[in-house]
Amino acid sequence: MMLRLNLLSALTVLLITSHGCQNADRRESMGDADSGVMTCRYQNPFSGVDECRQYYGDWTNQQFEDACAAVYAGTSGAISTEPCSDENAIGICTPAAGETGLVFKIWFYGGDPEISDRLCGEFLDGTWEDFGTGAPPAMAENTLMDDALEFLESTSNVDVGPACGDVTCLDELIENRQGIEFVPVGVAPTVGLIIYPGALVDPRAYATLGRAIAEQGVMAIIVPMPDLFALNGWDRANSIIEAHPEIQSWYLAGHSMGGAMTAHFAKMYPGVMKGLILWAAYPGADDDLSETDERVMSIFGNMDGVATVEEIELNKPLLPVDTQYVEIKGGNHAQFGLYGPQDRDFDAGIPAHVQHQQIVGASLHFIRSIEADNSTTKNPIFDSAPTTEWCLQAQSVIAGLESQTIGQHFDVNPYAQVEQFSESNPDRIGDGTSSFALSAYIREHGNWNRLDAPPILPREIWCKLKSQEFVLDELNMTTTMVETSCKDVNEATIEWAKAQLPSQLQTQLSTIGLSIEYLADDAFETELEWLVDGRVRIENTSTEDQASIQIRSASFKVNGQASTSDADGFPDATRHRVHCKLLAPAEAFRWLMVLTEPTEN
Repeated sequence: MMLRLNLLSALTVLLITSHGCQNADRRESMGDADSGVMTCRYQNPFSGVDECRQYYGDWTNQQFEDACAAVYAGTSGAISTEPCSDENAIGICTPAAGETGLVFKIWFYGGDPEISDRLCGEFLDGTWEDFGTGAPPAMAENTLMDDALEFLESTSNVDVGPACGDVTCLDELIENRQGIEFVPVGVAPTVGLIIYPGALVDPRAYATLGRAIAEQGVMAIIVPMPDLFALNGWDRANSIIEAHPEIQSWYLAGHSMGGAMTAHFAKMYPGVMKGLILWAAYPGADDDLSETDERVMSIFGNMDGVATVEEIELNKPLLPVDTQYVEIKGGNHAQFGLYGPQDRDFDAGIPAHVQHQQIVGASLHFIRSIEADNSTTKNPIFDSAPTTEWCLQAQSVIAGLESQTIGQHFDVNPYAQVEQFSESNPDRIGDGTSSFALSAYIREHGNWNRLDAPPILPREIWCKLKSQEFVLDELNMTTTMVETSCKDVNEATIEWAKAQLPSQLQTQLSTIGLSIEYLADDAFETELEWLVDGRVRIENTSTEDQASIQIRSASFKVNGQASTSDADGFPDATRHRVHCKLLAPAEAFRWLMVLTEPTEN
């Protein structure tokens, strides 16, 4: 299971075995209900362990109630006047008093006292009282997915070593303070990325990210941790650095607890890393980096149920003001690796390989921006390019009518999740009207080769449209345009992108004689196949003498069911449909920029 990243939480979630809080039978200086004992009882949402906090000193009732109401983000405790109990507790941590002088103690019920003792002192500046009753918990590791092992194989572009097909290999790496290395082939890398895994996650689950990063010329090293906890090996980046003097620039990335430990490393060894990349992570309160010169990127998913969007927002004050925040729409916590579903996580709205591509793209964009000294001016076209509204242009092309006409009768319903989009249909806005709402969804893509563009860009626009026959009949119009398809919309997209190029690049584009071939659509027989397997295919087919690309869309069409009467047939929303997966305008513009400025590719 992955752990919440506040270091106080990191302490408590390590304690896996739950025994429950009971009435106190001893504890000096606590008093009883009549003397105003204030306690807060709750179950840790990340470990399932019952815990109890007892408050001392000059807490006001309001301060106490507020603290108990927000023990964790989204978790409140039950207020009680019964003291916390020693029975079944493994020990108590007393954190140091803050600037306010307010004090509290935490009773833990299960887990490993040795680890709790170290964390209490190291991260909470507290003292640990051990009851001698605890035992190391039987902690369930997340299951490594078989697919992850495939990325431990060397390719023509990346050497992987050691492949670590078994845990014995991982034990040796832990003993020797080494990592699984992904080394680009054919180049001598000077930039390296060290990766700290999440808690209780097999480090090989991140092999897909390591190999993809190395394919782009950056050495990647995944560091196995003692007992699968980055807390136990947060300084191991130093050993990796010492073993690779050939690397001139180092970056440190980490997932969940691994990400929290990247911040701790930067706090303890400032300036060693050129940049930190937090994957679904944030620092603990004791690792405040807000006043440092550290360069930081925070990548998070909006479907993350462990390191939630609210928690990322809440902990922004602990990071430098120029921290870059990158949201992966549809991304969750578990899909930062390949280890299967995770407790308390939300279902992802995108496939794992799509989320991984965005993680890699954003991480490399951050690294390359720093290596380029951030001298690249951002191109505003990428931010202003049409997104879901491009489905109106697509409907115009499919219907063979002017955009203005379509705009008078059609609107767009954008969907944030694929599941919602899949259940939608282009339908009338109100009964008996000639106004319709189209369905739209954006599939985004990580961008590592255009520093003048954002790290995440729209790559595809999925549109559910109405057929030409239906639109002309409903609007009582005619057109000289023959029936078109999704590939014709892609052609309109490229023309839009050409018009956005600066005049000198338009001239250059004419000079190189770019050849663009719009291939016939990949036509799918069912909507499910179109949703799951369909994609926009772009291939750079350029030669030394000719710049050229090929573009192919994915389509699905439902005819008018002419053999079925309207009374017996399906409603309008499910008939006369044309579904297109289209090249996004921003992606079309990026491709033209790459082709006219090949050094940026």
